[in-house]
Amino acid sequence: MNTRKIMSPLPDEQSQSIVNKLPKPNMQQLKFQELELGLFLHYGMITYTRYERTGQENPCEFAPSSLDCDTWMRTAKAMGAKFAVLTVRHQEGFCLWPTKTTEFSVKNSLYKNGKGDVVREFVDACREYDIKPCLYICPYMDAHNLFQPNDPFEWHVEWFNTTKMRYSDPETAKRFIEIQREQIRELLTEYGEITYLWLDHITETQGILDPDAVDSFWEVIIDEARACQPKCILLKVDLYLSRDRDAAGGVHGGRAAYPLWHSCKRVDTNEGQQDPIPDPVNGNQYIIWESNTIFSGDWFWNGDYVKPVDEMMEHYYATIGRGSTFLANFAPAPDGRMTDKVLEYAVEFGGRIKKIYEKPLAFVENTISEAELILPAISFTHIEIMEDLREGQKIAEYIIEILRGNKWHRIADGQSVAHKRLHKIEPTAADAIRFKCTKSFADRPLVRRFSVYE
Repeated sequence: MNTRKIMSPLPDEQSQSIVNKLPKPNMQQLKFQELELGLFLHYGMITYTRYERTGQENPCEFAPSSLDCDTWMRTAKAMGAKFAVLTVRHQEGFCLWPTKTTEFSVKNSLYKNGKGDVVREFVDACREYDIKPCLYICPYMDAHNLFQPNDPFEWHVEWFNTTKMRYSDPETAKRFIEIQREQIRELLTEYGEITYLWLDHITETQGILDPDAVDSFWEVIIDEARACQPKCILLKVDLYLSRDRDAAGGVHGGRAAYPLWHSCKRVDTNEGQQDPIPDPVNGNQYIIWESNTIFSGDWFWNGDYVKPVDEMMEHYYATIGRGSTFLANFAPAPDGRMTDKVLEYAVEFGGRIKKIYEKPLAFVENTISEAELILPAISFTHIEIMEDLREGQKIAEYIIEILRGNKWHRIADGQSVAHKRLHKIEPTAADAIRFKCTKSFADRPLVRRFSVYE
């Protein structure tokens, strides 16, 4: 008998609305979608070992000479990010906080003579700069606390085979689960409110790991996180990663699926247990989506390469412009700072977005099914549509038309709008422009905002 527990997003009064049968977001999901853009910070032991991740590294290899979280936050502010996610513990198991669960942490490094706490510095800097602090951890992948010194650890297949071998011993599994549970407890009780917990790799199977063992482990982690901070958004529960199937880099390619449907069903897949499958008609669970990719580093620092700003902009349109949140990675250098080059590119990227979207030529808010704007005699190049999602995702198809003289001409169309849909077009002038929902999943879809920009 299948006894797996399906982990559902935390319900609240909003998501229990019976206005229609569509699944509805809870208030935390709605709030998180508003943040839109985040800064991903891959930083830790791997910054210094260049992807050696056996778990046997000497803690003294973690050796920032001038760690400065202010430079991280200045980068976040420059690019327009409203949240930031720090890799507080990656696959090798090294903890950026002085955890009680292991000696493999900053407390045995040379950083501040073992008195440092990078997580504390990060969350304090986030709050000083009005950036929502979020944490990344990969509980099921922890080489230091699971592997033996001579175990194969090559990613992916050898790593998963070693994990399965070590985890098959009941005493080892019991000890390992308790370590991971305690680390979650420390992170969610000692650093104030955490907006988002990025739980990596938990439900992956690669056709090797025991699905029931993974599921039971997952339940422990989620239950602990919910008990510590019920309002914290959790990856693989409230939020999943979305990808355009044609995107290079797959789930980390920085391109969300389109159309993007929030209404989902849970099924078992090769990639992980109970993954959400978008089903806008018969779905029974509301899932928000995130896309992510690398702007600098190879996730972690790998030299002073930064992706061209034109490419950054294309990722912006293919993620936020399709209705997902976007988590863009800028990697701190080994000295613990963001380089001047990274900051320069973040400034240009954020400046371009601000220049386009800071001031609309015309806009209208809170209209039912349609929205029409009278336009000034100026060409426009960008169109923004936002759907009110409080009663579920209703818009299934739409068209955008412009009026010239006494005739309407279609210039764009689509399916999902979701939180935000952006269209970038050639310079166009018209007397008026209108949005029309031509198909919906429920009555009276609400257009939260319809805007055009020069």
